[in-house]
Amino acid sequence: MAPYSVDLRQKVVDAYERGVGSQRQVAELFGVSISFVEKLFMRLRSTGTVAPKPHAGGKRSRVDEVARQRLAQWLHAQSDLTLRTSWRSA
Repeated sequence: MAPYSVDLRQKVVDAYERGVGSQRQVAELFGVSISFVEKLFMRLRSTGTVAPKPHAGGKRSRVDEVARQRLAQWLHAQSDLTLRTSWRSA
């Protein structure tokens, strides 16, 4: 799931600071969770920005470099070996 845009984050902060309502009411107004609003303000206080954290990178591949090279050679030799583009069987 992609992070909320900086624009939306800033609008949430601005609305709360203008006194539109409580954090809960601002969350409902923008269609986000109350925990998102709470964490947004914690992030703003601790870092001074509403920007999302950078992506942490995810899990490491189980395919090591030797296997990756073999796979690349195999696919180069037989370039018609591709995955189906449809989830349904033909």
